[in-house]
Amino acid sequence: MHFGGPAGRVKGFIDRAFRERQVFLRTGARVSFTILTRRRQMAVAALVLGFVVWSVYASIVYFSYDARLAASEARFVSARTAYERAIAERNAAIAETRQSYRSFLAAIVHPFELLGDARIESQQELIALRGRNAKLALDMSALERELAKSRAERERLASSDEALSRRSAALESELAELKQKNGTLDGRVATLEGELSASRSHEQAIAQDNADLGKALDDSKRDVADARQRNEAAAAQIATLESGLAGVADERNRLGQERAALALHVDELEQRLVALQADQTALIARLSERATNRSMAVEHAIAMTGLDVNKLLGEASKDDWSRHAAKSGVGGPFVAYRPEKSAAGKSSARSGDIELVVSTLDRQEERHEGLKRILARLPLASPIDGYRIVSDFGKRIDPINGRLAMHEGVDLTSEPGAKVLATAPGVVVFAGWDGSYGKLVEIDHGMGVRTRYAHLRSIVVEVGSRVLTRTEVGIIGSTGRSTGTHVHYEVLVDDQHYDPVKFIKAGEYVFSKN
Repeated sequence: MHFGGPAGRVKGFIDRAFRERQVFLRTGARVSFTILTRRRQMAVAALVLGFVVWSVYASIVYFSYDARLAASEARFVSARTAYERAIAERNAAIAETRQSYRSFLAAIVHPFELLGDARIESQQELIALRGRNAKLALDMSALERELAKSRAERERLASSDEALSRRSAALESELAELKQKNGTLDGRVATLEGELSASRSHEQAIAQDNADLGKALDDSKRDVADARQRNEAAAAQIATLESGLAGVADERNRLGQERAALALHVDELEQRLVALQADQTALIARLSERATNRSMAVEHAIAMTGLDVNKLLGEASKDDWSRHAAKSGVGGPFVAYRPEKSAAGKSSARSGDIELVVSTLDRQEERHEGLKRILARLPLASPIDGYRIVSDFGKRIDPINGRLAMHEGVDLTSEPGAKVLATAPGVVVFAGWDGSYGKLVEIDHGMGVRTRYAHLRSIVVEVGSRVLTRTEVGIIGSTGRSTGTHVHYEVLVDDQHYDPVKFIKAGEYVFSKN
């Protein structure tokens, strides 16, 4: 088959790939089947495709997270290296300052004739010391910025688990080393202050000349004190960060415990669901078996009449729909049906099995209801009480001319004046005289089924009257071509005559089962 355009080719592919399939299931002597429609096959294919797309997306997200984590580790290593370099430069500057100051102290004990030169050299050393202190302040500011960046990175990565904990432990070890180095530096500064105090006794003689040098040393002390305060602030911030990390660890442990409890609860619910589904499956199976047995009994009763059960079901459904449409009216614009897509998309095999069994049970119940409606409309009762068959259905010797003839009904007799009763609900379509039939009543029961009651003495219904089963339609008689009191009873289905006795026996079978 040729399909034009992309839409046609897609439709052709769908038609070839998702053809309707029937799966037959045999259990003992019973054979049942289920239909895999095109919609169900397309739904299963859509679920599989959705799972594949989700797996690819999850893999991409996982690998991109590893890449971001590696970049964060690289930035942390870079910050730590910058911090170590700043500390090293600060220690070198302090060592140079101490060495210069010792050189200066050695110089001031020289003879006073060298005082002018020593003063010049001291001023130069002081200028150099100020420059180094300024550089040290800049380095400390850069170090604080690097520490701030490091803390921001650590807060952003606080949600990671074991890898971040190990890195945090390493950082704490490094910070401990830095604290030790800072302690050593404070000791060196204290030593330097002691040396400065010792030198004040020598500076009294030349206090006027060394006033500027004392002022410079005071500025240096303030710079060192500021650096110490900044170090203490950094230590306080690190302690706060450590406390926050401990809180995150506690929260992670609490969430882990809640997750474990929730997993246990989910397992318990799944076990209860499995047990409930097993009970539902067993119950539905029992209901299905019961419905099948009832339907088989009804079908057997209908088969006893010689009628086609499936054909009657089709006629009954068309009759029901026609009457409903004529009574209430139907209409509206045509909108093609589109099945809704599932939100979750996830359904277990057990749920699918239950749905299949429920669907089968629904079809069985629908068939049983249809069979019950057919039984209610088939003429399964006898037209008179206490009847006796005087002439069977089929070939016989004509009672009047003695020739071989076809008897298209059955002759039933009873007490004189016995009531003739409708054998099923319907509408009277004829009530009057009809030649050799004499006084005749004909009732339409729907589905192409009609019954005739002939040779009546009198008729008590009119054309158009609605009758129920065992509604009186007349009195047994001998009108028309008849040799005695009886009722000639016929059953027609689609204008074809059937043996009425089979219908009466089928009715007796149904009543005995009920």
